[in-house]
Parts: sequence; structure tokens; C-alpha cells
Amino acid sequence: MKHRFVLALALAAVFAHAETVPDEAAERARIGKEREAAEAKYKDAQRTCRAKFAVNDCLDNARREHLKVVGELKRQERVLNDADRKKRAAEAQRQIDEKNSPEAQQAAAEKRVKALEEQKHREAEAAEKAAKRAADEAKKEQRGPRQKQPHGALAPQGNARAAVLPKAHGPSPEEQAKNRAEYEQRLAEAEKHKAEIAARNAKRTKPASADLPLPPGR
Repeated sequence: MKHRFVLALALAAVFAHAETVPDEAAERARIGKEREAAEAKYKDAQRTCRAKFAVNDCLDNARREHLKVVGELKRQERVLNDADRKKRAAEAQRQIDEKNSPEAQQAAAEKRVKALEEQKHREAEAAEKAAKRAADEAKKEQRGPRQKQPHGALAPQGNARAAVLPKAHGPSPEEQAKNRAEYEQRLAEAEKHKAEIAARNAKRTKPASADLPLPPGR
């Protein structure tokens, strides 16, 4: 009778918690303590039965009572496990819903557009630097190499001086035309490269803008 009363109390506790959300950690701790108490009680019952005349009947009764208590505790554990699985599934579904919400999709689209704009800006800056370097190199080629007079060296006299010193008039017209053509070719290549980058970036930004347009005012 005493074991049945304990079992009834355990069932009543389970039903009382069915309509509320239990503290999972506290419930698991309680089940663990009750399982330890049931094991200790079963060992005591076995020792008591061995001191009696009808040992087998006593042990069978003790085992049946023990299995009832342990079975109920296992059932309570299954209830907690089911609740935990449902909780984790609901949290996963909530995260999916938040990720697929219109606000989240718009934020992701704006982030992609911003990243493409930053990449376009970086590539444009790189193209401008390349064009500037090409222009600087062309200007240096137009000026031509300068011959330096060794420090402390005596200037040659007469015709020898005229033969050693560079020409004062600079590059010939043919050299100037050649340098100018090379300079214009490099500028044209730099502009072409810059235009290709701009066109490629424009193609990248079109799908995102068409898929999810930005709100007015942006």
C-alpha cells in the first residue's frame, strides 16, 4: 500500500506539471534523486526478504514494486526529452522564419549591394592609379634620359666638348611623336580597362537591385 501511495503521488505530480512548462534542470535532478532512492529501497527490500521464510515471493513483490517506480521515472524522463526536442525544433523554426522574413531579406540585399559598391569603388581606384602611373611613365619618356656630368670632371674644350655634351634641343620630332603615341595608347588602355570594370560591376548589381529593390530615399 505504501508503494502504491508513493506511485500515486508521483503520477499526480506528473499530471500537475503537464499543463505548465517545468524547470527542466530541476525536474531531471528530481528524477535522478528519486531513482537513487528507489535503488536503495530495493536493496533494502532484498535484504529484508532474504531474512524471511518465503524468500522468492518477497523478492518478486519487491522487484515488481521497484519496476513500477523505475518505469514511472523513465516515463517522466521521456516527457522531458519530448519537451526538449519540441523546444529545440521551435527555436530552429523561429530562426528560419526570422532569416526568411522580408526585413531580413531586405537587409541581406542591402548588404550585398553595399559590398558590390565597395568593390566597384576599389576597382575604380585601382584603374585610376594604373592610368596615373601610365601617364607618369609617358611623361618621363617624353623628357628623355638626362646625362649627368661626373663630379670634379673638367669640361672638354673645343670640338671635343661639342661631341660629348648632349644635344640642347632634346628628342627629335620622330621620338616625340613616338612617345606621344605610346602615351596615348597607354591612356586608352587604362580607360578601356576602367570601362570594362564598370560594366562588369553594373551587371553584378542588376540582379540584386531587380530582385529586391531598395526602399525609397536610399
